[in-house]
Amino acid sequence: MFRLVSGALIDEKWYTDVTYMMPEIFQKIVHYMKPREFNGIRFTGHGIGGVYAVIAALIFSLRIKDTEISSYIDITVVTFGSPRIGNGVLASYINKNLNIIRVTHTNDYVPRFPLRELSYRHHELEYWIAYPHCDCFNPFEPSSTIDFQVYRCHGFNKSMSDYGENGVCI
Repeated sequence: MFRLVSGALIDEKWYTDVTYMMPEIFQKIVHYMKPREFNGIRFTGHGIGGVYAVIAALIFSLRIKDTEISSYIDITVVTFGSPRIGNGVLASYINKNLNIIRVTHTNDYVPRFPLRELSYRHHELEYWIAYPHCDCFNPFEPSSTIDFQVYRCHGFNKSMSDYGENGVCI
């Protein structure tokens, strides 16, 4: 694991992938930003792409932290079925510094990895999509019911995708 900020550990391979891919993209984003004309940037991804979106948003926010850009830019991240990225310190840092939403699904195993036993944790805010009347991997099979519920879950230690049930939902 790699230390991004004090005490925050992140998977080194994922961090290396993003830092390799992003310099040119960051340069172009900053180049095209004009004060007060450009007020937001959105990072999004599915699965591992969600990991890359979060890391890219973190790096971008750290790069612009003490610049004029930070006074008018809103960074938002939305991930779908993203695995855990790092430890609890990183999850807390993400919660405090990024406007971020995770969308997960009942039967998606990707958000349950890497394992909590390896000290990996999810960041908040999670929207967990549950199919209460379907015990199948693909809820859109003809034999299944397509009704579903969406839960809004807080707390990276007790989210629905961490346990698959009984999360802290409001």
